[in-house]
Amino acid sequence: MYHRFYKIIVLCALFFIFAPFAHVFAEVISVIPNDPLYKEQGYLSIISAPQAWGYITDAKDVVIAVIDSGVAIDHEDLKNNIWTNEDEDPYNKVDDDGNGFADDVHGWDFIDNDNDPHPRIGQGADFEGATHGTIVAGIIAAQGGNGLGVTGVAHRAEIMPIRALDSDGKGNTSNVARAMIYAIENGADIINLSFVGSDFDPVLEKIIKVAHEAGIVVIAAVGNESDPSAHVVKDLNEKPLYPVCYETNANFVIGVGSLEPDGAKSKFSNYGTKCIDINAPGSRIVSTQVFDETNVDTRYDALYSGYWSGTSFSTPLVAGAAALVKAINPLFSENQIMSAILDNADQISEAANPGFEGKLGRGMLNVLRAVRAAAPIGYTKTNSIAAPPLYRRVTFLATAQASGGFPTVGIFSGKTLMSSFMPYPEEKAPSGIRVSQGDVDGDLEDDIVAAPAGNFPSEVRILSQRGVLKHAFMAFSEQFQKGLNVHSADVLPAKGSEIIVASASGESQEVRIFDGTGRLIYTLKPFQSSSGIAVSSINFDDKGTREIEVGAFVGSVYQIKILNESGTIFKERAFAQVKGAARFAVGNIVGESSEETVLTYVQNSRAKTLILDKDLDYISEWTAFNSYALPDLPVSVVYSRLQRGRGKIVFGSAVGARPRISLFDAQGKERGFFWVGNRDSADGLNVG
Repeated sequence: MYHRFYKIIVLCALFFIFAPFAHVFAEVISVIPNDPLYKEQGYLSIISAPQAWGYITDAKDVVIAVIDSGVAIDHEDLKNNIWTNEDEDPYNKVDDDGNGFADDVHGWDFIDNDNDPHPRIGQGADFEGATHGTIVAGIIAAQGGNGLGVTGVAHRAEIMPIRALDSDGKGNTSNVARAMIYAIENGADIINLSFVGSDFDPVLEKIIKVAHEAGIVVIAAVGNESDPSAHVVKDLNEKPLYPVCYETNANFVIGVGSLEPDGAKSKFSNYGTKCIDINAPGSRIVSTQVFDETNVDTRYDALYSGYWSGTSFSTPLVAGAAALVKAINPLFSENQIMSAILDNADQISEAANPGFEGKLGRGMLNVLRAVRAAAPIGYTKTNSIAAPPLYRRVTFLATAQASGGFPTVGIFSGKTLMSSFMPYPEEKAPSGIRVSQGDVDGDLEDDIVAAPAGNFPSEVRILSQRGVLKHAFMAFSEQFQKGLNVHSADVLPAKGSEIIVASASGESQEVRIFDGTGRLIYTLKPFQSSSGIAVSSINFDDKGTREIEVGAFVGSVYQIKILNESGTIFKERAFAQVKGAARFAVGNIVGESSEETVLTYVQNSRAKTLILDKDLDYISEWTAFNSYALPDLPVSVVYSRLQRGRGKIVFGSAVGARPRISLFDAQGKERGFFWVGNRDSADGLNVG
């Protein structure tokens, strides 16, 4: 009977700089989650989500049905926020709760008519169509504050995955109607519909009305004019699309369009005076995606992806906001939830939208205002800040000239040089520098920490990624002139990363911990004597902050110790085979939840590399750079912007070698290289 087809809203990779709206409120606490890709989610600040989280972060008892192409319910950032039908005994092939669906523990698939709501990603599947529902689910409720990936608008909520669109993003109204009935009958509070179609279906309209009367908030995308399908138009007054335009007079559906950060309508977003109710950011969206390393399509190799665009992705931002409103006031009806969201939208700039007056709904979503409007009298705010990152995930690589005159720092994204600068004045600069990176001042952007590598006063400098000096301080006395090792990490439960400094030559046996202003906080003495102490950090005990990791030659034996800021030693180990010079770095390179230590040293002109687990036990050992390795080979670990785990081991170059950056995986296979600056230079290259 039903032959009308929907097409998923087109996904576009648009790139631009965010200039967020400014919202000013008195006594508002912002909650900043520790999810490493939160920095990429600038659109959450545009809708005042961090300020709203000062009131409420979780919607644990709110069920949001995502009717889409399926959801990867076992995704690391979604699995704890997937709805469970507790009345169903799994895997007994019996409809225990009598709802007509056997073993529907986590939703239903109306395409293949089974209990597996995962998207299908077999041969011929369209990547964008197949992963669409998982992107939507992550925008709504990727688990916030768990130190993984991204965060949803609701940090905790229940996603009810219902598959009604196939892996090409297509589906008929029959399956959509059945999916909505399933959501209604199984307790959904909110239904997210991130798709459009051109044909009016009275049956589906009736079901949407039933959903509304059952107290369910239905939220739908207005569609993209850039969709090549002929049925997608610009003005929904001229030719309406569905389901967003059902019951426009009664307003049973919240229609969502997309605005840019400057308040202008997104070029792809449809408009009209009847169907659109509110807007949310719909560009440069980063979220969860379907993950399958065995798939021949390498786009499935990542757990997270971006930068997606479309009203498909504006819509779940509103759904997440609705979940927080419902959670802060469970007694609110569907109409009250809709009013809290629509009545508290930020006004749209008419100057930024000439010709669209009255055609862009009520404004831009403001989660804070919606939540505050719904909060009962006397409601107690969250009043807490999320814990620091469980492990630091860098999105760029910093290189520094290891010797020679006028040393510079280069900031690379992949192989692309983003900026280059001299951290010290030209007239008074060390002959070489070492670098680390960390969010020293707590502004959610990594800073560069630079320190002299050789004979020079112990002046540590903190700079922005563009080379703007923020702070400078002396780590040791004025008489200290022998070079420093430096590392930045969250080793204390305070805003911003700390700076760990030690002597690179053994002139001092102290390891000093400073805050971002250069104030000395702790002094440690992990070795009684050494020829210089290397410093790093590791997530050893999973308690939120990081532990300090130090390495040094004590006599002729290289030792590594893991300790806290008070000097308590958790692990230590000696490595008798390590001779000459040694460097180490820490990162998640194997792909499991814990981090590894990469210890590299040079033996017989070969770079030996040991991979150690967090207890400093051996995982593997391999050799690189057989023919041209030199002593003191710098090493670091760098991560993809959008992929958790499996960081790459980064080798710089020793003094006397050409300035080459080399990338290796945990098995010792070279994964790429590039040159930095003048290839004929022999000044060496430190990495951080």
